[in-house]
Amino acid sequence: MALRPNNHITGDSAVNQIKAQLIPESWIVNDQTNDYGLDLNVQVCQDNQTTECFFFIQSKGTEDVSYEGEISYAMSVERLKDYRNMPLPVLLVYYSKTENVFWGIWANGIYNTLTEEKKEQKQYSIRFHRRNIITSSILEAIGSNIKLEMVTRVDFRTENVARDYQQLHKQIYTLLEQLYPKCFSIGNDLAADVINVDYERVGEDVSLMIHNKEEDVKVPKGIVDEAFLWYPKVKMSEAPFIVQTTVAALGMLCDFKKDEHYPYHIYKEDIIDALLPIIPDKYWLNWAFGIPISRVELFEYMVSKDIVTNYTEVLNLLQIVLFMRQEMELKPIREKLLRLLLDSGELTSEQKGHMCYNIANQVCMRDLSETISLYKHSARYFPTYLTVNYWWKEMASMMFHAGHYYFSQKFYEKALTLTDDIENKCELILLIADTCLYQKNIEAAQSWLQKYFDICAEVGQAVPSKVHLLSRAYEFYRYKLEHGDKMYDKGDEWFNEGIRNYRRSRYKESLSLFIIAWAYAIYDFEAIKNAMITALRIGDTILFSLIIETIRNLFGPNRINEMIDMVIQWKLPSKSKEGLLRILRGDDIISMLDA
Repeated sequence: MALRPNNHITGDSAVNQIKAQLIPESWIVNDQTNDYGLDLNVQVCQDNQTTECFFFIQSKGTEDVSYEGEISYAMSVERLKDYRNMPLPVLLVYYSKTENVFWGIWANGIYNTLTEEKKEQKQYSIRFHRRNIITSSILEAIGSNIKLEMVTRVDFRTENVARDYQQLHKQIYTLLEQLYPKCFSIGNDLAADVINVDYERVGEDVSLMIHNKEEDVKVPKGIVDEAFLWYPKVKMSEAPFIVQTTVAALGMLCDFKKDEHYPYHIYKEDIIDALLPIIPDKYWLNWAFGIPISRVELFEYMVSKDIVTNYTEVLNLLQIVLFMRQEMELKPIREKLLRLLLDSGELTSEQKGHMCYNIANQVCMRDLSETISLYKHSARYFPTYLTVNYWWKEMASMMFHAGHYYFSQKFYEKALTLTDDIENKCELILLIADTCLYQKNIEAAQSWLQKYFDICAEVGQAVPSKVHLLSRAYEFYRYKLEHGDKMYDKGDEWFNEGIRNYRRSRYKESLSLFIIAWAYAIYDFEAIKNAMITALRIGDTILFSLIIETIRNLFGPNRINEMIDMVIQWKLPSKSKEGLLRILRGDDIISMLDA
């Protein structure tokens, strides 16, 4: 008799437990038989009466345990794309058989939250947080509100519990509902995306930080009128500056996710309302732009027509422009606004330096040439930056990403001379070694790595597995260099060569190549994953253990869980598989050769 795979068994168990524990008894549940990756069709009932609320459930099961209440599951991007077009909401339920815990998330809107790069991947790792843990009572409470437009909204939440913050949060949400209908929700614990806002009061001023998975946005502090918190009906024109700015920023973040299948529609009237403080004549602009216009067009018009005239207005507009995602399109506008500020005479030289530095940090990797120029301006206006470690370190990073590895090395070395902090020194030394690798100066890279080992020995600190693995990578690299083997300039070139050697069954060579590829970009998960698989294949338990520990420290439990799921699918002797799973779970370190 053929045995069923464990994943099928856990999958069936998940469906059965969802029926038994999760779905309220009064609801109607039918098995789904089509081929869309859906298991159940559920109809909501209230007061023993059927409703018009239906939704699908897709179940997944695991025997893994969560890490501090969080767990992840890798799902096909194509399947997520299919869910986007489903006629009903799709609830993805992940069930841990070991813990008897359910996590849930509405899957319809997940695809639209992905970056373009992630949309091109075959799989996407969905992270379930503690807030995604669901029970029958939670599902019953949400049931009557299940609508397709609700499950694709972004949940707008705050962790602050102070009464004033809660009231301010509600007032901001009221404006969001007016300007961006069907975009935001409050208290939707199963939302596909979440924006969290942290509020902080200093004296009479309130500042806030907007958090989402892509970035953090800081809103400049401003005074919140106490009376505003209790207005029965909010008007944009009556809202404090910080509220207007926050609403504008949130609208911009949401506009980034807009596509034809997603209920995000931001038109020129919405933007104009959000930017009322710096638009003198809303009605004239409405007449001038009789059709929806792009954000870029609006800002170009405002700058070109000198609608923004005084220092405060320019500063406010620049702040909002920096919130925007279309960085390259807005670069000319941003540069003009900055020039207006620097030439205004209202700022001291020190203030100009701080402004250039702060803007550089916000632009950062989006435009390397502009960022480097801004860092230079910051030091020109405020030379004190040349005496601090972090300025040189940040400049070195930009130089590195711009491909100027020699200058990056020198800037890191300068930063090293300006710090006494051991942890900072160790980080800088590794970064310097990295720049040497990119210059193909492997002797210098090894020399800097030795300095790292010496510092650790001096302070009695254990050397992380990542550094041991870097040391092995440098050894492999130097060996290839001494033997006249072909040298590559990029990590992906080493990776591709590793793949070619693996397919030729040259596993030892491919292992070296994968490790070198990882050394070129230590957050390249595919490189280190392939190194792990190859080390396992040839029985190199020392390297295997180093790689596993490195993955655990660099990428955290979610990536480990992905690899556990991968190993479970492998056809291995049960003893070998169990030993490998114990290593991955961190239970103990045993040899894979015992089997």
